[in-house]
Amino acid sequence: MQMLQGLLAERFQLKVHREMKETAVYALVVGKNGAKLKESAPDAMGGTSVRGNGIEMHMEASKGTMDKLAYQLSLTAGRPVLDRTGLTGQYTYALDWLPANGAAPPDSDIPSIFTAVQEQLGLRLEATKAPVEMLMIDRAERPSEN
Repeated sequence: MQMLQGLLAERFQLKVHREMKETAVYALVVGKNGAKLKESAPDAMGGTSVRGNGIEMHMEASKGTMDKLAYQLSLTAGRPVLDRTGLTGQYTYALDWLPANGAAPPDSDIPSIFTAVQEQLGLRLEATKAPVEMLMIDRAERPSEN
């Protein structure tokens, strides 16, 4: 990544900085009836697999953390997801959902990301605002010809 950043800076005269900015996010919180997560066995192999077909998504985790879950949900929720569950363990879970911007086929019984998180994991996605670190572009130029 560092080499790529150097290449972009040199080729495009790219100048960037990071700053905290208040933005719309989803807070991942424990639902009112409690989480439906199973603690992973100490000797279990860890890993997360996510797959999708452009319409629906499926995730399975063994030794999954809430930080990793929040990150994966961020990719299809339409905004960043921040872990606010307070759960610090490692869990085994599966989740099937439709991305936030996806339209379900007429005969689909796959739930939205919001319903799936609540029904399958006992968690909720609450819309809120929070400071998030963002990469801000200060300068970029067209590259010169080779």
